[in-house]
Amino acid sequence: MKYFHENRYYKDDFKLSCITGRNFAFQAHYHNDIEIFLVTKGTAVIGINTETIELREGDAAYIAGGDIHYYSATPDGCDSLMLIISSDLLDFEIKNELESVIVRKGVIADIKSLMQAVFRENTDKKNGYELFCKNYIGLIASGILREKERLLPVDKPAGHRISMKRFRNVLEYIDNNCENPITLEEISELMHYSRWYFSKIFKRLTGTSFIKYINQQRIDRAKQMIKETDMNITNISVACGFESIRTFNREFKAICKKTPKEYREEHIIDV
Repeated sequence: MKYFHENRYYKDDFKLSCITGRNFAFQAHYHNDIEIFLVTKGTAVIGINTETIELREGDAAYIAGGDIHYYSATPDGCDSLMLIISSDLLDFEIKNELESVIVRKGVIADIKSLMQAVFRENTDKKNGYELFCKNYIGLIASGILREKERLLPVDKPAGHRISMKRFRNVLEYIDNNCENPITLEEISELMHYSRWYFSKIFKRLTGTSFIKYINQQRIDRAKQMIKETDMNITNISVACGFESIRTFNREFKAICKKTPKEYREEHIIDV
């Protein structure tokens, strides 16, 4: 399963996903689709490339395709509305002009109502809903272009495109090899960075440390195997790259708030 280069799969030919949620959190990932995230209540923390920004009620983030991003919950909690949009639904010229930005509350007065309108149309799916959705999305994009000078740009350091491509390769490497030993020294050398500098940039991009990031992916893989196979827990821990069952159990409980055995019992499917 690809956790970091997310290839979006849509339910139908109209390539749009609308998601509402509470305390939405997701590890660092990227995709070619456009993402618009709106905080409808509370606060959230979003990381885009090397920037970490707090979003308050009414704030939104427009995330261009290819930019690495993650979300994390705050103690206050957060209700949100997210649109994930195939770039095919945006005019080519507009899409190429737009880069990732933060839209503070009130700068584009109708962004919330437009996003809610997209959500309603895509949920109800009445005749002509595709055209309505495309028009509303076009209005959001046009508003971002019109108010560009009043928006908060996401910092793009020198060599951004090269750096992001290299870090995306690192994320894919971890995803494809997390069951094997992966060391900070190994990846730092691949990036031609010192351990200290790589650790610093990695945390800025992902919101977590290198070790925690790898362990999260191993636990995600373990969860899938626990649910989908009858392999015993010890063998799953080995298959997911943990050196000991004790370490596996500790990390699993820290992340999932329950033991692997408890997790399996919750996901037993009666036949």
